[in-house]
Amino acid sequence: IYSVLKLLELSRNLINFLKNKDNCDKLKEEFAHKLYSNKNLENEIRSIFTETGEINDNASTKLREIRNEIREKNFILQKVINRILKELKDISYVQGDYVTLNEGRVVLPVKAEHKRHVKGFIHSESATGQTVYIEPAETLELNNEILSLSFAEKREIDRILTVITKKLSEISL
Repeated sequence: IYSVLKLLELSRNLINFLKNKDNCDKLKEEFAHKLYSNKNLENEIRSIFTETGEINDNASTKLREIRNEIREKNFILQKVINRILKELKDISYVQGDYVTLNEGRVVLPVKAEHKRHVKGFIHSESATGQTVYIEPAETLELNNEILSLSFAEKREIDRILTVITKKLSEISL
C-alpha cells in the first residue's frame, strides 16, 4: 500500500509536469490519459504511514490509544522488572544484570539452584542447565496486558489496511 502511495505521487507529479510543458504534446497525447491522480486518496494513505513506511500511531484514534497504553504498560513493567532484578542481584540469585524476552514476555535469568526461591513461571532453561528463565509472578499480569494489547494493535492495523485496500480495489483505471 505504501508503494501504491509512491506510485500515486509519481503519477500526479508526472501529470503536472506534462501539463506545464509546451513541447511535450506527443507525450501528453500518448501517456497523460493513462496516468491516475487522486490527491484525496494520497492524503488518506499518507495519514496511515510514516515516512519510513511504518503504520502511523495516528492512523486511527483506536490505534493511538492502544499504542499509548502499550507504552504506558511497558514503562510500568520496566520499572517493576528493574526493581525485581536489583533485589535478586543483591542476593546473587540472577546470572546476569539483564532481562530477556521469551515469546514476548519479560523473563529473568535466574541461577538454577535458586529457581525455587523466585516466585514465577519458568519459561525455559539454558543449554547448560545453569540458568532458568523465569517470568516473575509480579509481572505476569502486566505481561498478559501488554500481550493482549499487542493483539488488539495487530487487529486494528489489519482493519485499517483492509479499509484502505478496499478503497484501492474500487479504483477503475
